[in-house]
Amino acid sequence: MICISIGDLDRINEVNQILPPVVELRLDLIKHDPEKVLSLLDPSITVIGTFRKENEDQSQQREQLKKCMDYGVQYIDLEVDNSTGYLEELVEYAHSRNVEVIMSWHNYFTTPERDQLNKMLAMCYSKGGDIAKIACMVTNEQQLARLVSLYEVEGRKVIVGMGEMGKISRFSAIYYGAEFTFAAVSENRLTAPGQLTYKQILELKEIFES
Repeated sequence: MICISIGDLDRINEVNQILPPVVELRLDLIKHDPEKVLSLLDPSITVIGTFRKENEDQSQQREQLKKCMDYGVQYIDLEVDNSTGYLEELVEYAHSRNVEVIMSWHNYFTTPERDQLNKMLAMCYSKGGDIAKIACMVTNEQQLARLVSLYEVEGRKVIVGMGEMGKISRFSAIYYGAEFTFAAVSENRLTAPGQLTYKQILELKEIFES
């Protein structure tokens, strides 16, 4: 599935017109109450609530994610390098509300060696993730191949290559069995480096399958 990631409130009308299967709400960037944001989205769209920890303190992150779950999101995204107690609290809260947990790990500088990637993938599951998400900056073909090879590992996952070299991983994820591939609503509204737009992924998919 293609998931549009949005980081500002004025994109919601555009998203409602596109009607993607999934939307990721970057609440740390949107900076509005989750109830208001969710009330503006078409109810047919599946929603991931995300609050990146580097953008606010942990108490604010916890509050916003709990509100997301109270107001009916289907997934939340938690970063695996948060404290154990924090993760246990939110995983329990999510599962008590039938919300699935995406446990994510990001490396904004490089793609490490395969043993480190395997370790982080396993940690995402062991910390309570129903889905593991690994996102790394990719600077060469070897790193790209190493990152994509994680699809060989059993389990539900999302593998994301960031940066220009990582763009191909965002399209190929559709065919490797990723739970989602993340896209932007437009080129001037990227929420991560190397993101393709929803339209670009659909166009590539049409070319590839024709």
